[in-house]
Amino acid sequence: MTTNGVNGHANGNHLPALSTTAEDFLKHSYDYIIIGGGTAGLVVAARLTENADVTVGVLEAGKNRLDDPLINTPAAFLALYGNPEYDWGFRTEPQGENNNKRHHIPRGKVLGGSSAINYMMYVRGSDQDYDDWAAIVEDSSWSSANMKQYMRKHQTLEPIDESVIDRSNMPFVGENHGTSGPVRTGFNDTPMAIEANFIKACEETTGFDKKPTDPWSGDHLGFYNSLGCVAKSGPNKGKRSYAARGYFEANAQRPNLHVLCEATVSSVELTGDRATGVNFSYDGSAHTVKANREVIVSCGALQTPQILELSGIGDPEVLNKAGVECKVENKAVGINFQDHSMTVCPSLPA
Repeated sequence: MTTNGVNGHANGNHLPALSTTAEDFLKHSYDYIIIGGGTAGLVVAARLTENADVTVGVLEAGKNRLDDPLINTPAAFLALYGNPEYDWGFRTEPQGENNNKRHHIPRGKVLGGSSAINYMMYVRGSDQDYDDWAAIVEDSSWSSANMKQYMRKHQTLEPIDESVIDRSNMPFVGENHGTSGPVRTGFNDTPMAIEANFIKACEETTGFDKKPTDPWSGDHLGFYNSLGCVAKSGPNKGKRSYAARGYFEANAQRPNLHVLCEATVSSVELTGDRATGVNFSYDGSAHTVKANREVIVSCGALQTPQILELSGIGDPEVLNKAGVECKVENKAVGINFQDHSMTVCPSLPA
């Protein structure tokens, strides 16, 4: 019996894709090995295994917590931040312009990744963001016009509760949203008066009272109520909508998908400059799993470059200082990370 939060084989095969041991996981042959069972990893696994002839194995360092009330209950998200059972608890280097404060960078240590611990606000970038990406990489598939089809595909926009009369701060246009995707989104059923007062105060303070016709259309400038990733109907009503539920649990009956939780990857195994397998530890023992076609590294903005560097892929100068042999030179690995932090002001003395 594994220590995972939910054991698929011990629960009437509710989650047959969830391996119970390393041996169980390793008895299969895989076309693709995905490192990281977070948002990106589980989406890619779900899409690849739509083809029954393709086999996919996913290695996730965190536990499966699909039945965990702290994750399922939207209001409990604050109990997840900084909790080592759920959050990797990374912190920045001291920030000189901010009294050398080290900011917390929450990252989900659980099947579903950071989608299991985040604030559940559903946002999209501006048209210009995606169009800039397309220009930078000279690939029109990253353009806003092309990306929107996938945004609609992954989303279910649930109806606003009939009891909500004032919807002036809930602008949306149906054509920008999906109705059958795995990510359930909706507005709060019980908006409070203070929310409208807060929005009004922001508009008066900034002098900007124009609302976008739909903040998820590519133009999100203005003040409004956001959509949240919470199921408003169905068997998971009231629960967080996140990657483990929408992309793993929904596809856990597929015989070509296998997921091993509590498996910590140490490196990608290389043959020349080709990735051929993954080295990982499970329950105190080291293992290697082969990939017949590709290894996909999807461990987030911090741990993806870490895994690459531990595998000998990166800047030779950085790797040499860490005592890692450089096998594939790529000076772009691990640089130019940018993020924004939200800091709560400390209490002032009485």
